[in-house]
Amino acid sequence: MADSRPECSICYSTYDNVFKTPKQLDCAHVFCLECLSRLRAVSLHLKKDDITCPLCRHPTSVPDAGPPALPTCPDLLARLPTHQRWPEHVWLEGQQLCYQCPMGSAGRHSIWICVDISASAQRSPPRPSRVHRRSLGELIRLKGWKRLALLTLLMAALVCILFWQLRCAFSVSSYTCLQPDRDVTQTPAISISTFTPPPLFHQPSE
Repeated sequence: MADSRPECSICYSTYDNVFKTPKQLDCAHVFCLECLSRLRAVSLHLKKDDITCPLCRHPTSVPDAGPPALPTCPDLLARLPTHQRWPEHVWLEGQQLCYQCPMGSAGRHSIWICVDISASAQRSPPRPSRVHRRSLGELIRLKGWKRLALLTLLMAALVCILFWQLRCAFSVSSYTCLQPDRDVTQTPAISISTFTPPPLFHQPSE
C-alpha cells in the first residue's frame, strides 16, 4: 500500500512534528517549518520582514519568535501517525532550528539537534558525492581494462580472418584464395616460336 502521508511541496519530505511540522501562511498554503525558516533567512538577507509564499506570492508577517511561532495546520497534523500528532517544541537559535530530544526511558537525559537554515548555507555548492570519486589506482586499472578489451577485439578479428582463409583453402582444395587475385588482362602475352636455320652446304641430289 502506498504511503498516503502528506508532504511539503517545496522539499517533498513527509511532515512530522519536529523540523517538518506543517506551518500555515496567511494565504492558507502550508509548508514545513524548515523550508519556511529558510525562506525567512533569505527574506532577512534581502532586507524583508515577511515571508513570501512561493506559490501565490502573498506576504505573511512573521512573529517575533520566528517561523516556529507560525500557526500549525491541524488538518495535516491529524493525518500523521499517532505519536506525531502533537508538535514538539522547536525554537530558533540564531541561524539554527533547534530541538531538545529526550534520551532514555525516563527522559532524564537529552540532546540538542539543530539544523542550519542560514542563507549562506543555502548558497553553498553541494559537496561531491564519494561515489563519483576515483583514486589514481582505480583510473589506471580502468585504462588497463580498456586496453585489454581492445586487444581482445583485435585478436578476435585476426582469428576470424585466419579461420576464413583456412576454410576457403580446404573447401577448394587449393591455395588460390590465400593469394591476391591478379588481373590477367594486364599481363602481356608472350609467344614463343622455333626457328630452324637453313643448311650451310647444299648437298647435290644423286
